[in-house]
Amino acid sequence: MENTEVGEYLADSKGMTLYYFENDEPKKSNCSGECLGNWPAFFAKDFNVPYGFDKKDFGTITREDINAKQVTYKGYPLYYFAKDQQEGDVNGQGVKDAWYIIAKDTEFEK
Repeated sequence: MENTEVGEYLADSKGMTLYYFENDEPKKSNCSGECLGNWPAFFAKDFNVPYGFDKKDFGTITREDINAKQVTYKGYPLYYFAKDQQEGDVNGQGVKDAWYIIAKDTEFEK
């Protein structure tokens, strides 16, 4: 998908925006309980990687808290934002200075 404010970004097959949590660690989610209610985990068994992204950058973890799978990008778990209601919504960008959209040029600090 593309947005004038954030440029090209990662979304699921229905156009729902995908985010990462700055407080996560590679292959480990630090979002659980109420957090997970606001930021549902993204999982898809088979998915096409959009142009500009590399398939090898995607993986899967099994969450310890709910024993469910979650897709990762460069090791970081991917999430939806509960307040995104329709295709193209990017309401989660920058929330609490910890939630960000995944773009082609996203770099992780850790």
